[in-house]
Amino acid sequence: MKDFVSGLEQAFSNAFPQPQPKTAGIWPGVRPQRTVTELTGNSFTGKPVPPQKWVVNGWIPAGQVTLLAGDGGTGKTLLGLQLCAAMASGKKWLDMPVQQDRAIFVSAEEDCDELHRRLAAIVRNEQLTWENLADLKIVPLAGQDAVLGKADLRTNTVSATELLDDVERITRDWQAGLVVLDALHNIFAGEENSRVQAVQFVGLLRGLCSRCETTVVLLGHPSLYGMSSGSGTAGSTGWSNAVRSRLYMSRLKAGNTDTDIDRDVRTLEVKKANYGPSEFKIDIRWSDGIFRRDAGPASPASDGKQTEHVDNEFLRMLVLFNVEGRKVSSSTSAPNNAAKEFAADPRCAFRGKRGKTALKAAMARLRQQGRIVIREYGPPSRRCSCLVPVQTPLPAPVQTLLPSRPDTSHPAVDTHP
Repeated sequence: MKDFVSGLEQAFSNAFPQPQPKTAGIWPGVRPQRTVTELTGNSFTGKPVPPQKWVVNGWIPAGQVTLLAGDGGTGKTLLGLQLCAAMASGKKWLDMPVQQDRAIFVSAEEDCDELHRRLAAIVRNEQLTWENLADLKIVPLAGQDAVLGKADLRTNTVSATELLDDVERITRDWQAGLVVLDALHNIFAGEENSRVQAVQFVGLLRGLCSRCETTVVLLGHPSLYGMSSGSGTAGSTGWSNAVRSRLYMSRLKAGNTDTDIDRDVRTLEVKKANYGPSEFKIDIRWSDGIFRRDAGPASPASDGKQTEHVDNEFLRMLVLFNVEGRKVSSSTSAPNNAAKEFAADPRCAFRGKRGKTALKAAMARLRQQGRIVIREYGPPSRRCSCLVPVQTPLPAPVQTLLPSRPDTSHPAVDTHP
């Protein structure tokens, strides 16, 4: 009888288990106890300071998440593929040394055929063989559910999907030093304008970096404000704040217009760098299916098309300054030297030291061609000189880039010698 009662009690206990007491605020069996590491300042006594490692020195820090943003159609996918190919083959990326290692390119946008064509162009132009890319792994996800992080709208939290677990397994098994994810809007199922969700998703990718000892480059699109302002930021500041490095790829525009100076030229610049300088900026040119480091408009080796662009930009700025009543000089020692003034104006497409060099060369060409002349002005007792354009009408590319309604309160442009 006792055995019967004991068995009945055991069966009842199994059917209706008693709740267990809480331990440290967590129900046992529901989730593991979180371990928090605690250190004191003297914990580092006698330990060597670890050096900062880089995938690309000054541009992409190793072991971190870098966001590479670019307007639609600028070529982010190609640039990311070139980075992976350079890392796998030991070649340079845009003439910059890359830490050689295995790489993974996760594509949620391009299918295998398109990736094949782009890689073929890289192999052809970089003098590689397909065997040189043996350390590059491609994960094509176009046309599939490519979400790596999914947001719960009720709790405003972002959790990893099974696919992110798969990517982590592939990264660990492949021992990859770089993972390029293309692109943000395909792999993140959440609200890009939410700072909380942005930070959480980047946190998931940073966890991938930490556990697999790898580096993640996330390709994405900037917001409309990011494009118009030139900052390249995405929908929320959370994206820029959460990553350790942010690069921006943009087209070279003529002043504040939507007109491309050269459809094949892009500008790549460091917009944020936690571990290095943030003023790095280079021009790259699309040629025969890949991007190459471009000498830029200031290069003496620029072709005729580039020269024409610089000359037209100089004419455009000269007309703008004349309309505004601002006199500029051809003298290199003058404080109002034309090339210096134009290169410092935010409306000019050729800025900075290199832009000044390009505009100075343009000024010399235009004077030699008789398209701009030096005109004297002022009272007889104090004559001054300035540059004015001669050609009437001005070239169409210059006319289309001028203000439609110039300020008539300033002196009219003198277009005659």
